[in-house]
Amino acid sequence: MTDPFDVLRLPPAPLAPDPRFAARLRAELARALAEGHALDSSDRDSTDRDSTDDRGAAMTTTQTTQTASDAARMARTGRPTINAYLAVGDARRAVQWYADVFAGEVGESVEMPDGRLGHAEVRIGASTLMMADEFAEMGLLSPLSRGGTTVSIVIDVDDVDATTRRAAEAGATVEREPADMPYGFRASAVIDPFGHRWLIETPLGAAPATSAEAPAAEAPPQGRSGRPGRPGDHEVYTEPGDIVYVTWRVKDEQRTARFFGELLGWTVTPGSVEHGLQVDGPNVMGGLWGQGDDAPNDAKLMYHVPDIAEAVAKVRALGGTAGEPELMPYGWSAECTDDQGMEFWLYTPAEG
Repeated sequence: MTDPFDVLRLPPAPLAPDPRFAARLRAELARALAEGHALDSSDRDSTDRDSTDDRGAAMTTTQTTQTASDAARMARTGRPTINAYLAVGDARRAVQWYADVFAGEVGESVEMPDGRLGHAEVRIGASTLMMADEFAEMGLLSPLSRGGTTVSIVIDVDDVDATTRRAAEAGATVEREPADMPYGFRASAVIDPFGHRWLIETPLGAAPATSAEAPAAEAPPQGRSGRPGRPGDHEVYTEPGDIVYVTWRVKDEQRTARFFGELLGWTVTPGSVEHGLQVDGPNVMGGLWGQGDDAPNDAKLMYHVPDIAEAVAKVRALGGTAGEPELMPYGWSAECTDDQGMEFWLYTPAEG
């Protein structure tokens, strides 16, 4: 007999998970791994053998072995592979500050005979942030004592704007206001009262649909690309034809940073290349690239194009030169020169 509900059945179709759910699930899985039990010998043996699929074909288990090893290590230590251990000027105040701002839970602490904290912990999501008071006799000083930090700590949160606001209200310096970034995250940067730099991030689409500043029934203002934004927000998402990024190729990047810092109030952070500095603040994203005495002392622009392969072909047809497109962390890029020898880059966002 035919099942009368057959007409109601639909073929299976994959669905993209909600970004907020995916972020929570990742955190829960990491926590479960950290709190689980070490693999027994039979589990370890099974990960070291080649196996076969249901057709009898050989399958490699290299990735499974690596994952199992990571899980076992996390079960032994109770923490991820890499962890931050901070030196702060006032560990008792700091551990409470981080717990309050990042919705964490204060853990154990160890007081030394002289009253300083030799160890303190705060649990934030699936991670444990560790810290201690300064011990100058051992060379352990906070960024405030050293004159600045060389490290940025990235933290994933549900709401970048609310977390940034909470940090500012608690005394942090907002170095970069929340903005949608070209690498697919909404992010901000703050310096906490103890001198440490935090990059506060969440995947685009994972932020709450409404903010505390606007009623739920009121749609947020839209940027040119139709993405949520507020007047004055940095416009990161560009349209074809727009300038995406500016690279100032200079002799001495530190000297240039000091000059324009005094003149225009720019602030800089370490870039992704040697002698590179990311410029924070201008309405166009850009960076300084120190190239010594041979530097051309110019600005090399990156332009947004809708199809990088078509644009590269067009550059060549117009008498310019163009390298092959490369997939970079921020999207597709190609290095080009126009028909008069001026250098520039082309850029197309990578497809989701």
